[in-house]
Amino acid sequence: MITLLETDELEGLRARLEDQYEEHSERLAMLLAVPRRRRPNADAAAALATAVASAQLVLADTAGALRRMAENSYGTCESCATPIPLEHLELNPTMRLCQACR
Repeated sequence: MITLLETDELEGLRARLEDQYEEHSERLAMLLAVPRRRRPNADAAAALATAVASAQLVLADTAGALRRMAENSYGTCESCATPIPLEHLELNPTMRLCQACR
């Protein structure tokens, strides 16, 4: 929960999330700007679709974490409401579930 995190820790995580959001937004824009050929190679089309889906997933996870920060529910398991340890959030700032619920 935000109240359990120190302001400096929270701001550091917020900055990482904002940087991650910007990076993956740019990546997604670049991927979507790839010119489409009339008959693209099936492997290339599949690889592009996978990369786009991956970037969209990271963006959704990052936006969710930033939303939880704004709602003061960041750092709390979405399933059982247990606080998620800071060291876990530092490894993965988009974490939504505690270790027991994963």
